[in-house]
Amino acid sequence: MSVGRNDPCPCGSGEKYKKCCLGGADPATKKRQQTILILSAIALVAGIAGAIFVSKTVGLGIGLGGLFVIGTWVWLTAPPPKSGSKGDPGAINFGR
Repeated sequence: MSVGRNDPCPCGSGEKYKKCCLGGADPATKKRQQTILILSAIALVAGIAGAIFVSKTVGLGIGLGGLFVIGTWVWLTAPPPKSGSKGDPGAINFGR
């Protein structure tokens, strides 16, 4: 089943397909970017709260530690890059 430009977007946003997902990133990528942004904001707010209520050093440690953990998670869960070349030794071509 194909989705027309003026049909509702299949990602469930309520917008038309042409204004939401047409030509852009897929919904899973959008959700991942939103999750990264939210987690980063939480780490920064925790760092600021630590700086206000404990000390600047503790706040800096909390903020940077949180961002390090988020960055490590992003790095470890990143999907492998797509390869369009036939000469890629890591590509599986199944004899085609």
